Amino acid sequence: MKHWQLNNLPEPTVKRTPREQGTDAPRVSSAGTRAARVLFSTPECRAVVLELAADETLGDHQVHERAVIQVVAGEIDMTTAEGTLRCATGDLMLFEPRESHSVYAESPARILVLFAPWPSPDRHADSLRPDHVPANATIPPEEER
Repeated sequence: MKHWQLNNLPEPTVKRTPREQGTDAPRVSSAGTRAARVLFSTPECRAVVLELAADETLGDHQVHERAVIQVVAGEIDMTTAEGTLRCATGDLMLFEPRESHSVYAESPARILVLFAPWPSPDRHADSLRPDHVPANATIPPEEER
């Protein structure tokens, strides 16, 4: 079993030099900026925690996978084709693959995002470099793209 306390995660960090190799490369704090932290990634599911700064927006977007989003701390405004909903700590939302949405945090917020399956079978379908996709990704043959 692996365990995470989502309300007590250490401050997010980024590599001091983005191109530096290895997970042990020198890191610096990235607090106060949108920081995605991958908790785990398997073919069945990927878990990511996002820190959103005050007045930060994740503009209208969609993902290839089904997305489950839970507000871990703070509040966000979630906008979809049906309108805008204020979501507070503990709220859970489900988005079908390619369902458009945007997120706005009026004050700092933390959200947990689960993508399933990870990656979706069509995530890298238009990639010209199959060697650059995750090992568990599937790419249709070129003649099917």
